[in-house]
Amino acid sequence: MVLLSKAKSFDCLEADRLKSFSTWFKVKRAIALCLLWKEILRARVTKNPLPVMDISIERLSEAEVEISKMVKRHHFEEEFESLKAIKSGDKFKPMKKGSSFHKLDPFLDQKGIIRVGGRLGRFSIDRNVKHPVIVPKKCHVAELLVRHFHESVAHQGRGITSNEIRANGYWIIGCSVLVGKVINKCDTCRKLRNVSSQPKMSDLSTDRVETCSPFTYHKERAQRVKEIWCFVYMYVI
Repeated sequence: MVLLSKAKSFDCLEADRLKSFSTWFKVKRAIALCLLWKEILRARVTKNPLPVMDISIERLSEAEVEISKMVKRHHFEEEFESLKAIKSGDKFKPMKKGSSFHKLDPFLDQKGIIRVGGRLGRFSIDRNVKHPVIVPKKCHVAELLVRHFHESVAHQGRGITSNEIRANGYWIIGCSVLVGKVINKCDTCRKLRNVSSQPKMSDLSTDRVETCSPFTYHKERAQRVKEIWCFVYMYVI
């Protein structure tokens, strides 16, 4: 009896594998290690010198690009095909004009990443700021990004966190709503912004609620009454 099994080959990593990571740095480090191992295998096959065995800033930047491609393939498959057809001049299915994705005027860059368009192409600033990477709201990567930059700004509010995300080259669709949800779940923010609870006071005493005329209310003392004898001597001359 012979059992046959089919093995599927994947040219890229799947975005669902990122759900097991809890921080943005851990995701980048894991993807950077995968890219490093890929270079090692390629060098062994082609009999080239092996690459340097370390996780540098350049490898982490390459990992961010790879993560953006994974998110694009998983969440923007139809939009990617449309933008790819527009770039090549082929026939394509137009995107919905009323969608939030269409309003961003998206385009594909040289690395195949979907970025926000606009009229700032001639502005002399970083390209990631001019044309940030589009990230969907219903995505684990988006939640990791919000949590990472929320901690980097020392647990500031919704506006500062959103600005920090866009300043680092990411445009999350529905960012304000997602940032609000992450802040509401943040334990540190709950401790810093929580209102101190007020204890419930007991009922007022009887002498504070009953009405009486002045100088008519007296309270018996608990101590015993001591009798005092006074003697008065009068001398008549």
